[in-house]
Amino acid sequence: MQSLAFPRFCETVDPRRGLHCALFSPLAFGNPPLPKDEAGLFQFVRNRVLYCTVTHLGGMPQLTRPCVTAQMFPFTPVDIRPGVLTGEERIITTRSGTCGWPGTFKAKLYVYDQAGVLAQTDPPTQSYSAKPEITVPEKGMAILVQVP
Repeated sequence: MQSLAFPRFCETVDPRRGLHCALFSPLAFGNPPLPKDEAGLFQFVRNRVLYCTVTHLGGMPQLTRPCVTAQMFPFTPVDIRPGVLTGEERIITTRSGTCGWPGTFKAKLYVYDQAGVLAQTDPPTQSYSAKPEITVPEKGMAILVQVP
């Protein structure tokens, strides 16, 4: 699969198939019946991250706040593990711990609770000289986005 000269992705309703994306692209698209509430939609997206993929929601119901997927793209994969997706532009994690990029960098940290509500709607840009310790709420998610 890696010798093919085109990007591959996984299109499936079953998030467990996301583990099959590890050799090519961490995109899992599909159109399963979506939850109707925003907390359910957040857990739908979070579940795909647990299985090593990023996703986008199609045919979404009316939302009262930005969806977590607004901070998940663009994503150029560097290291993909269940619940922790490291890209050149951002790190998407469902786990607390230390994460970041080598050297000094600037980034914004978006932290979502289990309902998909942001702790801060516009988090400040911070400078890091080492990988920061990130605390993810139970059943939540955090996205560390590099700022040029």
